[in-house]
Amino acid sequence: MSFLSKERNQTMPKLFHFELDSNEIYEVVAMNFKDACLTLEEECPEIKPANIKSITEHENPVPGYDTIH
Repeated sequence: MSFLSKERNQTMPKLFHFELDSNEIYEVVAMNFKDACLTLEEECPEIKPANIKSITEHENPVPGYDTIH
């Protein structure tokens, strides 16, 4: 990946999936992991860290590098 691609990915928002122990999935669009956690905490204060089973980060495709279907 080129420097330009890395720089572009750092300035583009990413999609984060927070999967809870109840198997519910909350989607958050944020610039980075910390921002995603703070956004979830602000928007859904009832969700506690102990209830989060997994967090998946999805980056935006890089034009000319990633295949989009």
